[in-house]
Amino acid sequence: MEEISVKISQDQDNNELVILDKNRVKLPKLSAAEMITNFGIKSEHYKWSLNQIRELYHKLESHRESSLNHLFKEWESIYSRIYEKSPSLEIFLNQVYLTVIAKATLFLKFSTKDAVDIINWPSFDKNTIDFTGWMTDEKIVNNAIVLFQKTAKILSNYDLAIIEEDVFRALYEEIIEGAQRHKLGEYYTPKWLVGLVLKEALSLWDRNFPPKIFDPACGSGTFLVYAALYLKEKYKLPANALVEYIAGLDINPIAVIVAKTNLAVVLDDPNLSRFQIYNRDALKNYDLFDSNTDVSRYNVIVGNPPWIVLRSIKNKNYQNFVKKEMIKYKLITNGDVHLYTQLDTSALFFNKCTDRYLNKNGIIAFVMPRSVIGGTHQHKNFRKFKYPSTRLIKVIDLEEVNPLFNMPSCVLIGRKGDRNVYPVPLDKYRGELPDRDLDFQNAKSILCLQSDKYIPKINGEKKSYYYNKFKVGLSIFPRSFYFLDLERINDKIVSVKTSKEVLRIVKEPWKHELTGAIEKDFIFCTILPCKMVPFGYMEVHPVVLPIRRNDKYELLDFNDMKQMGCNGLYKWFKNAQRIWDNYKTEKAKERFPRLLDRLNYNNLIEFQHPGNKYVVLYNATGKNITSCVIDKRYLPEFMVNSKNLHPKGFIADVKTWLFETNSENEAYYLATILNSALLNMLIKPFQPRGLYGARAIHRRPLEFPISKFDDKNGTHAEVALLGKNLHSKVQNLIQKNISKSQIRKYIQNDLSKINMLMKNLFRIEEVS
Repeated sequence: MEEISVKISQDQDNNELVILDKNRVKLPKLSAAEMITNFGIKSEHYKWSLNQIRELYHKLESHRESSLNHLFKEWESIYSRIYEKSPSLEIFLNQVYLTVIAKATLFLKFSTKDAVDIINWPSFDKNTIDFTGWMTDEKIVNNAIVLFQKTAKILSNYDLAIIEEDVFRALYEEIIEGAQRHKLGEYYTPKWLVGLVLKEALSLWDRNFPPKIFDPACGSGTFLVYAALYLKEKYKLPANALVEYIAGLDINPIAVIVAKTNLAVVLDDPNLSRFQIYNRDALKNYDLFDSNTDVSRYNVIVGNPPWIVLRSIKNKNYQNFVKKEMIKYKLITNGDVHLYTQLDTSALFFNKCTDRYLNKNGIIAFVMPRSVIGGTHQHKNFRKFKYPSTRLIKVIDLEEVNPLFNMPSCVLIGRKGDRNVYPVPLDKYRGELPDRDLDFQNAKSILCLQSDKYIPKINGEKKSYYYNKFKVGLSIFPRSFYFLDLERINDKIVSVKTSKEVLRIVKEPWKHELTGAIEKDFIFCTILPCKMVPFGYMEVHPVVLPIRRNDKYELLDFNDMKQMGCNGLYKWFKNAQRIWDNYKTEKAKERFPRLLDRLNYNNLIEFQHPGNKYVVLYNATGKNITSCVIDKRYLPEFMVNSKNLHPKGFIADVKTWLFETNSENEAYYLATILNSALLNMLIKPFQPRGLYGARAIHRRPLEFPISKFDDKNGTHAEVALLGKNLHSKVQNLIQKNISKSQIRKYIQNDLSKINMLMKNLFRIEEVS
């Protein structure tokens, strides 16, 4: 196809962008890949443009009444509700940059000539932030015009007449800083997956008129663009009619601009105010339309909603709102408080969007984290699909497709108004794609498809006797305040500083090295999961804890420390408290005003008793269970300047679960069961999964019928003896410097014997 090549320059007399010539040449099409090449963060234009935008910003920022300051305050207010703190200036500048590219694209597509108009045009509706409106200020407008001119000149090398894809999707992904995007739960959906979701969802629409389609978290508008193209082809609708059938929301204001731009260039419609795309939170605001329209529901909802676990929502007010909504939609009950932090917003989006935005018998198709279809307890109510009543029509399992997201994913497709019945058809795709962003037909030719049935796995009907007897350890966090390197002992005082090993692994803002001289009665020890091996541990860590040991452990406050004359301990934790006050999150300010409140969250110190002889530990997180017994009578001593320092006691850390007992046999019995391959296999379907597989353990081993230890039970006694012998064997291996990764190989025969005993205990005939 031949197209007019528009070359642009600036007329210095009248500030107009003038068409110099119109040579008929064949131009390449504008694509997402070309946008990255020309405008991505590695491009020269990006570096130059960011410097220009930054200079323009600083020229105006001192003028408090300027449109820039009004805009920045409005933008900052919106983003402060999204992020934990006010967003950085760099985020704002990047969003201005994206808006410049969007406007330049629209300018060339629809041939507006006036240089100032390219900044003001197209006009956005009153609910859309215009990130470049401030650039018309007379102090900077001429320089701003040059910025737009250079951007438009690059774009003029492409054929903009026909665009049939979301050309901004990859650029939006790259420019909007990854860490910030993931705080919003935004995950860029590749083109092939968008095509698959739309194909599956729209194939269920059996009417002879087009469906109204809605994406409640539309991002750059990828789903909306391809939905519009589908309707255009299938129903032969003119572009100006398509806008009536497509709508979307996004909490991110720049996403709205990009999505509207995408639709404008694809539908060849410059009137952006007609597009039903709004800067709103789909969970809070469901009045999408003006009062003069009677449209309130959609026939099809598609998209990739935010995947944010509740504990990652830093804004406490918003977190409380989400909690209430989750209770309202019966995703969780008040009795399941311990599961709150593990829930994620994608399940709430599915239920609330079905309820508020979908017509009866309408179709919803969402890309979701795969954990919602696993055996995870936090999603057990979601898998009932009762509130509102929705029939799950198909599950698409994408766990074995690479590359995709940073955690396993799936697609859920449902119909509103029908009662759910299992089993449900399941399509499982697997394969390695050469490019994450292939189109659907090319990806389909590479991926293998296996059809199956999906039935949720159910667990926890016969919990262990020990289910409520294991507790999580003390919250020794931030670790830089507690984990020590011991330097010198002088009578009752130990010179210490923050552990170098810990400083290497802790994240900002907690990379602080503290130094001091602390009374040795407050040096305890703990074990981190990374130092545990089956039936043993590589080392214990010295930690400073403000705990007095009597018949029980008692947490000291600052007054206690002063009254006891523990000046070293007092100074250490006063310094730690100062750092805590400077860097703690908004949520932590309310929940843990004192650092020591964080340490003793839920009064867990009361569960650990100095008088008990044995502690059974297992890791709270990770792929596989690892367990060991700590005999508190024989804790390792720390060697400090040729002197031995005996820790005051052993305190389990929050990353481990513990059970204390005075029965040696009970301790080794439990550790042996917890280390068994059979129990490890049984919990696998119920573990949430990340990119590298299963990643959490918590109470899951205790949801299986581990019986109370009975000395008179021969199998129990045999299991305990085997566990005790293995602890001695593993300790000898550690002393011989056998690596952590090799220890399982040395005890493989013993582990096989344990598995045979476990089959009897759990009454399981075969282990797959």
